[in-house]
Amino acid sequence: MGKLDDIIARNKNPKRFGERMTVGIGLGVFVLFILIAMVCTNLGKRPEADGPPRIDPTDKRVDDVRFGTPRPPAQGVRP
Repeated sequence: MGKLDDIIARNKNPKRFGERMTVGIGLGVFVLFILIAMVCTNLGKRPEADGPPRIDPTDKRVDDVRFGTPRPPAQGVRP
């Protein structure tokens, strides 16, 4: 009868499922609020993203990738 008494003692407080669901819904609403705030405001932007981009016409880089002329093939090496 020990197991049956344990089951009855566990089922005497049926609010556990409701409490967990309430906490889960509250957490979900909080995360949803943060996502909406990031999309609709400037909360998700970096501070320097608002200024105009700095472009140097003499720089041969795009997104930190250097563009240049290819090297000439080495002498005496056959392809």
